[in-house]
Formats: sequence, C-alpha cells, structure tokens
Amino acid sequence: MSKLDQPRLANATVEYNQQQMDQIIRTLEQMVLQLNNTFTQDVQDVNEAESWYFIRV
Repeated sequence: MSKLDQPRLANATVEYNQQQMDQIIRTLEQMVLQLNNTFTQDVQDVNEAESWYFIRV
C-alpha cells in the first residue's frame, strides 16, 4: 500500500469562519482523492503481478 502525505488540518478557533471551513473541506477532499487514486493503482499492481505469475506457471 502506498504511503500517503498527511496534510495539516487547520487548528480550531473560538469561532469558525467561512474561509476556515472551506480550507478544511478542500483538505479532506484532497485526502479522499489521494486515497481513491492510490487504491486503484494498488489494485492494478496486484492484478498485473498475478497475471504475470500465472502466465509463467
């Protein structure tokens, strides 16, 4: 499994504002996208390895 970069989420303030919430949402969306992309690549790598192995056997 791939190692993921872990972005820093904004620290909580006494009162949230629109800009802080937008930043948190963007960061979470980037994390989900990165997880989805790396999972797909891992599955492709496993499938390729299995195919190569079974061709050789």
